[in-house]
Amino acid sequence: MVIREMKPHETYLMVRIYVDTFKATHQGIVSDTFLHALSYENALPRFEGILKKEERRPFCYVAEDQDIVIGYALAALAGNLPAGYQAYQAELKTMYILPNYHRMGIGRNLIRAVAERLHGEKIPTLFVGAFRDNYPARRFYEALGARLIEEYRGEINGEEFWLATYGWGSVPGLLQLLAR
Repeated sequence: MVIREMKPHETYLMVRIYVDTFKATHQGIVSDTFLHALSYENALPRFEGILKKEERRPFCYVAEDQDIVIGYALAALAGNLPAGYQAYQAELKTMYILPNYHRMGIGRNLIRAVAERLHGEKIPTLFVGAFRDNYPARRFYEALGARLIEEYRGEINGEEFWLATYGWGSVPGLLQLLAR
């Protein structure tokens, strides 16, 4: 297993992992209509848009198994945030791992790569969002020391969802926890 920076031409691989994994893991969390509308073609512009926001210094790490990209973690500096988020300087925008590779430590390794990068750039805090009812993701973040910031009703592509946001108030603390 190798964790490395994503190459610019690999954006479509990241999109395929996102769509395929989202559809496999979010049944019952989002509507069937939302799942059916999700496609590589409509997700690609979103990812390209995130990666083009140079002022936010986006970066992405991929997990590779035998030369096949099987997961990724995309992070960037936080933008204009509401009052409860002012303490957080970076955001884990999205992280997905193909279902056959879950529970193998890959997520921890991707989070470690993100945290090391942020620490190297002297960015001390990080937050991430998840669907409120995505309990596996929430337990994963909690196991890594993230604290619940809030649960709220939000809108994605015209559909309302309950969302949850978690934060790490200390990237160095996250790295210490990951070193255990």
